[in-house]
Amino acid sequence: MLFLLNFFEGATTDPTFMQKYGMWIIMGVLIVGMLVFSFINNKKAKKRNEEKNSQLAEGVQVTTIGGIVGTIVKMDDQYLWIETGVAPNTMTMQILRQAIHSIGTPQNTGKQTASSQPAEQEDPDGEIK
Repeated sequence: MLFLLNFFEGATTDPTFMQKYGMWIIMGVLIVGMLVFSFINNKKAKKRNEEKNSQLAEGVQVTTIGGIVGTIVKMDDQYLWIETGVAPNTMTMQILRQAIHSIGTPQNTGKQTASSQPAEQEDPDGEIK
């Protein structure tokens, strides 16, 4: 036991390099990592927006972020004019390009509605097929 006390008395109290600067090194690595990931995500988002804008053309069906479905009838740099509704009750709406959620017709979800189910047919003998 006396040996341990003598050992600790002779120890220096000077902090090592990692004790002095370890926290700063870790913080620096984390900040650089966050900046790199942010830069990569911004590039991906910019590429997706450019692809979406290249698909926009008059006559293309679009869905807005509010769920409105319509066909593009006019375009400029900032706005789109879409026509929505069923003839003869159509309406033209002006929307921002950023308000486009998807382009093209909506995907079929695989769920059958009552109108898409085949109707039962009756043959001449009175049996339902």
